[in-house]
Amino acid sequence: MQLERSFRLNGWNWAAALAALGMVLAGVLLSLAPLKIGLSVLAGALFLAAAVRWPVLGVAAVCSLLTVEGISSSQLGPVTEVRLAGLAAFGAWIVHVMLFGRRLRLGRPLAFILAFVFWIGLSFLWALDPSLGGSYYVTLLQLVLLYVMTVNVVETRRDLALVLGALMLGVLATSGMSLTLITHNILERARTFEAQNANNYAAVVGLGLVAGLYFLKRGRHLWSKGLAFLSILCLAAPLVMAQSRSGWLASSAALGVFLWHTRRRWLNMVLMLVSALIVLAGIYYSGMINFTLVDRAVDVVEVGQRGSDRFDIWGVGLGMIRDHPVLGVGFKQFGRYYNSYRAAYPGVRKDLMNNRDPHSVYVGITAELGLVGILLFGLIFLSTLTEYRFPPGDAPWLGRTLLVYILVFGLGGTVYMAKYYWLALSLAAASNRLADSEMREGI
Repeated sequence: MQLERSFRLNGWNWAAALAALGMVLAGVLLSLAPLKIGLSVLAGALFLAAAVRWPVLGVAAVCSLLTVEGISSSQLGPVTEVRLAGLAAFGAWIVHVMLFGRRLRLGRPLAFILAFVFWIGLSFLWALDPSLGGSYYVTLLQLVLLYVMTVNVVETRRDLALVLGALMLGVLATSGMSLTLITHNILERARTFEAQNANNYAAVVGLGLVAGLYFLKRGRHLWSKGLAFLSILCLAAPLVMAQSRSGWLASSAALGVFLWHTRRRWLNMVLMLVSALIVLAGIYYSGMINFTLVDRAVDVVEVGQRGSDRFDIWGVGLGMIRDHPVLGVGFKQFGRYYNSYRAAYPGVRKDLMNNRDPHSVYVGITAELGLVGILLFGLIFLSTLTEYRFPPGDAPWLGRTLLVYILVFGLGGTVYMAKYYWLALSLAAASNRLADSEMREGI
Protein backbone atom coordinates (compact mmCIF):
# COMPACT_ATOMS: atom_id res chain seq x y z
CA MET A 1 0.00 0.00 0.00
CA GLN A 2 2.80 2.37 0.95
CA LEU A 3 4.71 1.42 -2.18
CA GLU A 4 1.69 2.19 -4.37
CA ARG A 5 1.17 5.53 -2.64
CA SER A 6 4.83 6.42 -3.06
CA PHE A 7 4.72 5.45 -6.73
CA ARG A 8 1.77 7.72 -7.41
CA LEU A 9 3.01 10.64 -5.40
CA ASN A 10 6.40 10.53 -7.09
CA GLY A 11 5.12 10.30 -10.64
CA TRP A 12 7.17 13.37 -11.54
CA ASN A 13 10.33 11.58 -10.48
CA TRP A 14 9.51 8.63 -12.71
CA ALA A 15 8.77 10.98 -15.61
CA ALA A 16 12.05 12.78 -15.04
CA ALA A 17 13.92 9.46 -14.99
CA LEU A 18 12.32 8.41 -18.28
CA ALA A 19 13.12 11.81 -19.78
CA ALA A 20 16.75 11.49 -18.68
CA LEU A 21 16.95 8.03 -20.24
CA GLY A 22 15.49 9.46 -23.45
CA MET A 23 18.08 12.23 -23.44
CA VAL A 24 20.89 9.68 -23.08
CA LEU A 25 19.58 7.56 -25.94
CA ALA A 26 19.10 10.67 -28.06
CA GLY A 27 22.65 11.75 -27.32
CA VAL A 28 23.98 8.38 -28.39
CA LEU A 29 22.02 8.51 -31.65
CA LEU A 30 23.11 12.12 -32.15
CA SER A 31 26.74 11.01 -32.04
CA LEU A 32 26.28 7.94 -34.23
CA ALA A 33 23.63 8.99 -36.74
CA PRO A 34 23.67 11.84 -39.30
CA LEU A 35 23.01 15.29 -37.87
CA LYS A 36 19.48 15.57 -39.27
CA ILE A 37 18.36 12.23 -37.84
CA GLY A 38 20.06 12.89 -34.51
CA LEU A 39 18.44 16.30 -34.12
CA SER A 40 15.05 14.80 -35.01
CA VAL A 41 15.47 12.11 -32.36
CA LEU A 42 16.55 14.71 -29.81
CA ALA A 43 13.55 16.90 -30.59
CA GLY A 44 11.28 13.87 -30.34
CA ALA A 45 12.74 12.91 -26.96
CA LEU A 46 12.22 16.45 -25.65
CA PHE A 47 8.65 16.42 -26.93
CA LEU A 48 7.92 13.08 -25.26
CA ALA A 49 9.43 14.22 -21.98
CA ALA A 50 7.26 17.35 -21.96
CA ALA A 51 4.15 15.47 -23.09
CA VAL A 52 4.53 12.87 -20.34
CA ARG A 53 4.46 15.63 -17.73
CA TRP A 54 1.90 17.84 -19.50
CA PRO A 55 -0.18 15.69 -21.90
CA VAL A 56 -2.09 18.73 -23.15
CA LEU A 57 1.08 19.66 -25.06
CA GLY A 58 0.65 16.47 -27.10
CA VAL A 59 -2.93 17.36 -28.04
CA ALA A 60 -1.81 20.90 -28.88
CA ALA A 61 0.88 19.50 -31.17
CA VAL A 62 -1.68 17.31 -32.95
CA CYS A 63 -3.96 20.32 -33.44
CA SER A 64 -1.13 22.47 -34.78
CA LEU A 65 -0.43 19.85 -37.48
CA LEU A 66 -4.01 19.30 -38.62
CA THR A 67 -3.65 21.35 -41.78
CA VAL A 68 -0.65 19.32 -42.95
CA GLU A 69 -2.41 15.96 -42.75
CA GLY A 70 -1.39 15.25 -46.33
CA ILE A 71 2.39 15.25 -45.84
CA SER A 72 4.07 11.90 -46.22
CA SER A 73 7.50 11.19 -44.81
CA SER A 74 10.06 9.78 -47.20
CA GLN A 75 11.95 8.23 -44.30
CA LEU A 76 8.97 6.76 -42.47
CA GLY A 77 7.23 5.25 -45.49
CA PRO A 78 3.45 4.99 -45.10
CA VAL A 79 3.50 6.57 -41.62
CA THR A 80 2.91 10.34 -41.76
CA GLU A 81 4.49 12.81 -39.39
CA VAL A 82 1.03 13.83 -38.20
CA ARG A 83 0.12 10.27 -37.28
CA LEU A 84 3.48 9.80 -35.62
CA ALA A 85 2.88 12.90 -33.51
CA GLY A 86 -0.56 11.57 -32.59
CA LEU A 87 0.85 8.19 -31.55
CA ALA A 88 3.56 9.90 -29.49
CA ALA A 89 0.99 12.16 -27.80
CA PHE A 90 -1.27 9.22 -26.97
CA GLY A 91 1.62 7.14 -25.66
CA ALA A 92 2.81 10.02 -23.48
CA TRP A 93 -0.71 10.44 -22.08
CA ILE A 94 -0.95 6.74 -21.21
CA VAL A 95 2.40 6.94 -19.40
CA HIS A 96 1.18 10.07 -17.59
CA VAL A 97 -1.99 8.31 -16.45
CA MET A 98 0.01 5.35 -15.14
CA LEU A 99 2.68 7.42 -13.40
CA PHE A 100 0.41 9.99 -11.81
CA GLY A 101 -2.59 7.73 -11.11
CA ARG A 102 -5.07 9.89 -13.04
CA ARG A 103 -8.75 8.98 -13.12
CA LEU A 104 -10.32 8.94 -16.55
CA ARG A 105 -13.27 11.21 -17.32
CA LEU A 106 -15.63 9.22 -19.49
CA GLY A 107 -18.90 11.18 -19.58
CA ARG A 108 -22.29 10.31 -20.99
CA PRO A 109 -21.47 11.00 -24.68
CA LEU A 110 -18.83 8.26 -24.65
CA ALA A 111 -21.51 5.65 -23.97
CA PHE A 112 -23.29 6.59 -27.21
CA ILE A 113 -19.96 6.81 -29.06
CA LEU A 114 -19.12 3.25 -28.03
CA ALA A 115 -22.61 2.08 -28.98
CA PHE A 116 -22.20 3.74 -32.38
CA VAL A 117 -18.80 2.10 -32.92
CA PHE A 118 -20.20 -1.27 -31.79
CA TRP A 119 -23.07 -0.96 -34.27
CA ILE A 120 -20.58 -0.21 -37.05
CA GLY A 121 -18.65 -3.35 -36.15
CA LEU A 122 -21.87 -5.35 -36.12
CA SER A 123 -22.71 -4.11 -39.64
CA PHE A 124 -19.78 -6.14 -41.01
CA LEU A 125 -22.04 -9.19 -40.59
CA TRP A 126 -24.37 -8.10 -43.41
CA ALA A 127 -21.88 -6.10 -45.50
CA LEU A 128 -21.50 -7.30 -49.08
CA ASP A 129 -17.70 -6.79 -49.00
CA PRO A 130 -16.50 -6.45 -45.37
CA SER A 131 -12.86 -6.05 -46.45
CA LEU A 132 -13.64 -2.53 -47.69
CA GLY A 133 -14.23 -1.25 -44.17
CA GLY A 134 -11.51 -3.06 -42.21
CA SER A 135 -8.82 -0.38 -42.26
CA TYR A 136 -11.39 2.38 -41.83
CA TYR A 137 -12.73 0.70 -38.70
CA VAL A 138 -9.25 0.61 -37.18
CA THR A 139 -8.88 4.32 -37.97
CA LEU A 140 -12.24 5.03 -36.33
CA LEU A 141 -11.13 3.28 -33.14
CA GLN A 142 -8.00 5.43 -33.10
CA LEU A 143 -10.11 8.57 -33.49
CA VAL A 144 -12.27 7.55 -30.54
CA LEU A 145 -9.10 7.18 -28.46
CA LEU A 146 -8.13 10.71 -29.57
CA TYR A 147 -11.52 11.91 -28.28
CA VAL A 148 -10.99 10.21 -24.90
CA MET A 149 -7.49 11.65 -24.58
CA THR A 150 -8.54 15.20 -25.45
CA VAL A 151 -11.49 15.21 -23.07
CA ASN A 152 -9.21 14.10 -20.25
CA VAL A 153 -6.19 16.36 -20.82
CA VAL A 154 -8.15 19.62 -21.21
CA GLU A 155 -8.64 20.25 -17.49
CA THR A 156 -8.53 24.05 -17.21
CA ARG A 157 -9.27 27.15 -19.24
CA ARG A 158 -5.54 27.50 -19.78
CA ASP A 159 -5.44 24.03 -21.33
CA LEU A 160 -8.37 24.89 -23.58
CA ALA A 161 -6.71 28.13 -24.67
CA LEU A 162 -3.46 26.29 -25.38
CA VAL A 163 -5.15 23.72 -27.62
CA LEU A 164 -7.25 26.31 -29.46
CA GLY A 165 -4.24 28.60 -29.81
CA ALA A 166 -2.14 25.80 -31.30
CA LEU A 167 -4.94 25.01 -33.73
CA MET A 168 -5.28 28.63 -34.83
CA LEU A 169 -1.53 29.22 -35.15
CA GLY A 170 -1.10 26.00 -37.13
CA VAL A 171 -3.70 27.13 -39.65
CA LEU A 172 -2.22 30.62 -39.85
CA ALA A 173 1.27 29.23 -40.41
CA THR A 174 0.17 27.16 -43.40
CA SER A 175 -2.37 29.52 -44.94
CA GLY A 176 0.31 31.32 -46.94
CA MET A 177 1.47 28.04 -48.53
CA SER A 178 -2.10 27.13 -49.38
CA LEU A 179 -2.75 30.42 -51.14
CA THR A 180 0.34 30.03 -53.32
CA LEU A 181 -1.39 27.10 -55.04
CA ILE A 182 -4.26 29.28 -56.18
CA THR A 183 -1.91 31.98 -57.48
CA HIS A 184 0.12 29.49 -59.54
CA ASN A 185 -2.78 27.55 -61.00
CA ILE A 186 -5.92 29.26 -62.20
CA LEU A 187 -8.01 26.12 -61.66
CA GLU A 188 -6.51 25.08 -58.30
CA ARG A 189 -8.26 25.04 -54.92
CA ALA A 190 -6.32 26.39 -51.97
CA ARG A 191 -4.89 23.76 -49.64
CA THR A 192 -1.60 23.36 -47.84
CA PHE A 193 -0.16 20.51 -49.90
CA GLU A 194 -1.01 18.82 -53.17
CA ALA A 195 -1.81 15.51 -51.45
CA GLN A 196 -4.32 17.13 -49.14
CA ASN A 197 -8.11 17.03 -49.47
CA ALA A 198 -9.31 20.61 -49.98
CA ASN A 199 -12.57 20.00 -48.10
CA ASN A 200 -10.76 18.61 -45.05
CA TYR A 201 -8.37 21.54 -45.23
CA ALA A 202 -11.31 23.96 -45.26
CA ALA A 203 -12.81 22.17 -42.24
CA VAL A 204 -9.64 22.73 -40.22
CA VAL A 205 -9.43 26.36 -41.34
CA GLY A 206 -13.00 26.83 -40.13
CA LEU A 207 -12.07 25.37 -36.75
CA GLY A 208 -9.13 27.77 -36.62
CA LEU A 209 -11.59 30.58 -37.23
CA VAL A 210 -13.75 29.37 -34.33
CA ALA A 211 -10.61 29.35 -32.16
CA GLY A 212 -10.04 32.96 -33.19
CA LEU A 213 -13.59 33.79 -32.06
CA TYR A 214 -12.79 32.27 -28.67
CA PHE A 215 -9.81 34.59 -28.16
CA LEU A 216 -11.81 37.52 -29.49
CA LYS A 217 -14.45 36.97 -26.81
CA ARG A 218 -12.19 35.86 -23.95
CA GLY A 219 -9.36 38.34 -24.51
CA ARG A 220 -8.76 40.62 -21.52
CA HIS A 221 -6.89 43.36 -23.35
CA LEU A 222 -7.67 45.43 -26.41
CA TRP A 223 -4.47 44.33 -28.15
CA SER A 224 -5.28 40.64 -27.66
CA LYS A 225 -8.78 41.13 -29.04
CA GLY A 226 -7.31 43.05 -31.97
CA LEU A 227 -4.85 40.26 -32.78
CA ALA A 228 -7.66 37.70 -32.59
CA PHE A 229 -9.79 39.77 -34.97
CA LEU A 230 -6.90 40.14 -37.43
CA SER A 231 -6.33 36.38 -37.27
CA ILE A 232 -9.98 35.78 -38.14
CA LEU A 233 -9.69 38.08 -41.14
CA CYS A 234 -6.51 36.32 -42.26
CA LEU A 235 -8.15 32.90 -41.99
CA ALA A 236 -11.15 34.05 -43.99
CA ALA A 237 -9.03 34.24 -47.16
CA PRO A 238 -7.88 30.57 -47.28
CA LEU A 239 -11.37 29.51 -46.19
CA VAL A 240 -12.89 31.25 -49.21
CA MET A 241 -10.18 30.08 -51.59
CA ALA A 242 -10.46 26.44 -50.44
CA GLN A 243 -13.78 26.53 -52.35
CA SER A 244 -15.51 24.18 -49.93
CA ARG A 245 -19.22 24.93 -49.93
CA SER A 246 -19.62 22.87 -46.77
CA GLY A 247 -16.86 24.93 -45.16
CA TRP A 248 -18.57 28.18 -46.14
CA LEU A 249 -21.94 27.10 -44.74
CA ALA A 250 -20.49 25.61 -41.55
CA SER A 251 -18.33 28.65 -40.80
CA SER A 252 -21.27 31.00 -41.42
CA ALA A 253 -23.45 28.95 -39.06
CA ALA A 254 -20.74 28.90 -36.38
CA LEU A 255 -20.25 32.64 -36.73
CA GLY A 256 -24.01 33.14 -36.36
CA VAL A 257 -24.07 31.13 -33.11
CA PHE A 258 -21.13 33.11 -31.76
CA LEU A 259 -22.69 36.47 -32.60
CA TRP A 260 -26.00 35.42 -31.05
CA HIS A 261 -24.21 34.94 -27.72
CA THR A 262 -22.62 38.40 -27.74
CA ARG A 263 -24.11 41.37 -25.90
CA ARG A 264 -24.68 43.65 -28.90
CA ARG A 265 -25.55 40.87 -31.28
CA TRP A 266 -27.17 42.92 -34.04
CA LEU A 267 -24.40 45.53 -34.12
CA ASN A 268 -21.78 42.78 -34.11
CA MET A 269 -23.56 41.02 -36.97
CA VAL A 270 -23.38 44.20 -39.03
CA LEU A 271 -19.69 44.65 -38.20
CA MET A 272 -18.91 41.04 -39.16
CA LEU A 273 -20.84 41.42 -42.40
CA VAL A 274 -18.85 44.55 -43.28
CA SER A 275 -15.62 42.75 -42.42
CA ALA A 276 -16.61 39.81 -44.64
CA LEU A 277 -17.31 42.17 -47.54
CA ILE A 278 -13.89 43.79 -47.04
CA VAL A 279 -12.20 40.36 -47.16
CA LEU A 280 -14.10 39.40 -50.32
CA ALA A 281 -13.20 42.72 -51.92
CA GLY A 282 -9.55 42.16 -51.04
CA ILE A 283 -9.62 38.69 -52.62
CA TYR A 284 -11.30 40.08 -55.72
CA TYR A 285 -8.85 42.93 -56.25
CA SER A 286 -5.88 40.66 -55.54
CA GLY A 287 -6.75 38.73 -58.69
CA MET A 288 -7.28 35.37 -56.94
CA ILE A 289 -10.87 34.98 -58.13
CA ASN A 290 -10.99 32.21 -60.72
CA PHE A 291 -13.57 30.26 -62.68
CA THR A 292 -13.92 27.39 -60.21
CA LEU A 293 -14.49 29.74 -57.29
CA VAL A 294 -17.28 31.57 -59.11
CA ASP A 295 -18.80 28.28 -60.26
CA ARG A 296 -18.88 26.79 -56.77
CA ALA A 297 -20.27 29.99 -55.27
CA VAL A 298 -23.10 29.92 -57.81
CA ASP A 299 -23.85 26.32 -56.82
CA VAL A 300 -24.47 27.45 -53.23
CA VAL A 301 -26.94 30.11 -54.35
CA GLU A 302 -28.68 28.00 -56.98
CA VAL A 303 -29.08 24.85 -54.90
CA GLY A 304 -31.81 23.57 -57.19
CA GLN A 305 -29.45 23.43 -60.17
CA ARG A 306 -27.49 20.27 -60.93
CA GLY A 307 -24.20 22.10 -61.08
CA SER A 308 -22.83 19.55 -58.63
CA ASP A 309 -23.20 15.80 -58.64
CA ARG A 310 -23.83 15.71 -54.89
CA PHE A 311 -27.56 15.87 -55.41
CA ASP A 312 -27.23 12.92 -57.76
CA ILE A 313 -25.20 11.00 -55.17
CA TRP A 314 -27.75 11.74 -52.47
CA GLY A 315 -30.54 10.54 -54.73
CA VAL A 316 -28.74 7.23 -55.19
CA GLY A 317 -28.23 7.06 -51.43
CA LEU A 318 -31.94 7.55 -50.82
CA GLY A 319 -32.54 4.47 -52.93
CA MET A 320 -30.31 2.44 -50.60
CA ILE A 321 -32.12 3.86 -47.58
CA ARG A 322 -35.48 2.89 -49.06
CA ASP A 323 -34.40 -0.72 -49.54
CA HIS A 324 -32.39 -1.06 -46.28
CA PRO A 325 -34.06 1.33 -43.82
CA VAL A 326 -33.19 -0.28 -40.47
CA LEU A 327 -29.81 -1.98 -40.84
CA GLY A 328 -28.36 -0.22 -43.87
CA VAL A 329 -26.04 -1.79 -46.42
CA GLY A 330 -23.06 -2.04 -44.06
CA PHE A 331 -20.09 0.11 -43.07
CA LYS A 332 -18.20 1.55 -46.06
CA GLN A 333 -20.48 -0.26 -48.53
CA PHE A 334 -21.95 2.88 -50.13
CA GLY A 335 -19.46 2.78 -52.99
CA ARG A 336 -19.96 -0.96 -53.42
CA TYR A 337 -23.69 -0.48 -54.04
CA TYR A 338 -23.44 2.83 -55.88
CA ASN A 339 -23.26 1.63 -59.49
CA SER A 340 -26.09 -0.88 -59.10
CA TYR A 341 -28.42 1.76 -57.69
CA ARG A 342 -27.18 4.46 -60.08
CA ALA A 343 -28.84 2.70 -63.02
CA ALA A 344 -32.26 3.75 -61.70
CA TYR A 345 -31.30 7.45 -61.94
CA PRO A 346 -30.80 8.60 -65.56
CA GLY A 347 -28.02 11.09 -66.08
CA VAL A 348 -26.00 10.08 -63.02
CA ARG A 349 -22.44 9.25 -64.02
CA LYS A 350 -20.90 5.85 -63.39
CA ASP A 351 -18.02 5.35 -60.99
CA LEU A 352 -15.10 3.14 -61.92
CA MET A 353 -14.02 2.48 -58.30
CA ASN A 354 -15.85 1.17 -55.26
CA ASN A 355 -14.99 4.12 -53.04
CA ARG A 356 -17.67 6.64 -53.98
CA ASP A 357 -18.16 8.92 -50.97
CA PRO A 358 -21.76 9.83 -50.07
CA HIS A 359 -20.71 13.47 -49.49
CA SER A 360 -23.08 13.78 -46.54
CA VAL A 361 -22.72 12.27 -43.11
CA TYR A 362 -26.49 11.99 -42.79
CA VAL A 363 -27.09 10.26 -46.12
CA GLY A 364 -23.97 8.15 -45.67
CA ILE A 365 -24.72 6.92 -42.15
CA THR A 366 -28.40 6.25 -42.87
CA ALA A 367 -27.57 4.35 -46.06
CA GLU A 368 -24.75 2.31 -44.53
CA LEU A 369 -25.91 1.92 -40.92
CA GLY A 370 -29.66 2.40 -41.20
CA LEU A 371 -31.98 4.24 -38.84
CA VAL A 372 -30.24 2.65 -35.85
CA GLY A 373 -26.92 4.16 -36.90
CA ILE A 374 -28.23 7.67 -37.55
CA LEU A 375 -30.13 7.59 -34.23
CA LEU A 376 -26.97 6.69 -32.30
CA PHE A 377 -25.06 9.38 -34.20
CA GLY A 378 -27.66 11.97 -33.23
CA LEU A 379 -27.58 10.88 -29.60
CA ILE A 380 -23.83 11.60 -29.50
CA PHE A 381 -24.55 15.26 -30.27
CA LEU A 382 -27.61 15.46 -28.04
CA SER A 383 -25.78 14.00 -25.05
CA THR A 384 -22.84 16.37 -25.56
CA LEU A 385 -25.24 19.31 -25.68
CA THR A 386 -27.32 18.27 -22.65
CA GLU A 387 -24.75 16.55 -20.42
CA TYR A 388 -24.69 19.59 -18.13
CA ARG A 389 -27.61 21.79 -17.13
CA PHE A 390 -27.21 25.52 -17.57
CA PRO A 391 -29.64 28.33 -16.74
CA PRO A 392 -31.57 29.69 -19.76
CA GLY A 393 -29.41 32.19 -21.62
CA ASP A 394 -26.21 31.12 -19.84
CA ALA A 395 -25.31 28.07 -21.92
CA PRO A 396 -21.64 28.16 -22.98
CA TRP A 397 -21.34 29.45 -26.52
CA LEU A 398 -18.16 27.60 -27.50
CA GLY A 399 -19.64 24.11 -27.06
CA ARG A 400 -22.70 25.08 -29.08
CA THR A 401 -20.61 26.74 -31.77
CA LEU A 402 -18.38 23.70 -32.25
CA LEU A 403 -21.35 21.34 -32.38
CA VAL A 404 -23.21 23.50 -34.90
CA TYR A 405 -20.06 23.78 -36.99
CA ILE A 406 -19.53 20.03 -37.42
CA LEU A 407 -23.26 19.35 -37.75
CA VAL A 408 -23.57 21.79 -40.65
CA PHE A 409 -20.31 20.65 -42.21
CA GLY A 410 -21.75 17.14 -42.15
CA LEU A 411 -24.31 18.22 -44.76
CA GLY A 412 -21.59 17.90 -47.39
CA GLY A 413 -19.06 15.52 -45.87
CA THR A 414 -18.72 12.26 -43.96
CA VAL A 415 -17.18 14.04 -40.99
CA TYR A 416 -17.17 11.18 -38.49
CA MET A 417 -14.16 9.60 -40.23
CA ALA A 418 -12.06 12.77 -39.89
CA LYS A 419 -9.73 13.83 -37.07
CA TYR A 420 -11.11 17.38 -36.93
CA TYR A 421 -14.58 16.02 -36.14
CA TRP A 422 -13.46 14.14 -33.02
CA LEU A 423 -11.31 17.03 -31.85
CA ALA A 424 -14.19 19.47 -32.24
CA LEU A 425 -16.54 17.08 -30.43
CA SER A 426 -14.10 16.54 -27.56
CA LEU A 427 -13.38 20.26 -27.22
CA ALA A 428 -17.12 20.94 -27.10
CA ALA A 429 -17.51 18.37 -24.30
CA ALA A 430 -14.49 19.75 -22.42
CA SER A 431 -15.64 23.38 -22.71
CA ASN A 432 -19.11 22.44 -21.41
CA ARG A 433 -17.53 20.66 -18.45
CA LEU A 434 -15.36 23.68 -17.65
CA ALA A 435 -18.36 26.00 -17.87
CA ASP A 436 -20.29 23.73 -15.50
CA SER A 437 -17.42 23.72 -13.00
CA GLU A 438 -17.13 27.50 -13.15
CA MET A 439 -20.88 27.89 -12.63
CA ARG A 440 -20.80 25.60 -9.57
CA GLU A 441 -17.82 27.45 -8.12
CA GLY A 442 -19.42 30.83 -8.79
CA ILE A 443 -16.65 32.02 -11.10
